[in-house]
Amino acid sequence: MASDGVASRARYTYRLRPSSAALTALLKEWDRCRWWNQGVAESKDAHRARWGVKETATTTSDDYDLPYAGYGTTAAAKLAKYQRMMARRKPPPEGGVPPTATSR
Repeated sequence: MASDGVASRARYTYRLRPSSAALTALLKEWDRCRWWNQGVAESKDAHRARWGVKETATTTSDDYDLPYAGYGTTAAAKLAKYQRMMARRKPPPEGGVPPTATSR
């Protein structure tokens, strides 16, 4: 800090002069970054344009289907729930049609 309490700043006026190999590497890196950033920007624009999935992609090939680990668990839970519901259900009367909620 300078004596008057204001921070002093040093400015450098020289330019960095990389070698030709370093300049080539820097330009390649900048091109990759530009390519990546362009892809990110296009993706963001596409997601802003669509607020939902309009079409579901389907496949009939097992080679391309992705396994969902929770599928078996949820299917088993749904089956157990349905079986409990059926076990609690009142059996229909002999030789007749089961009563409906509106016939009471």
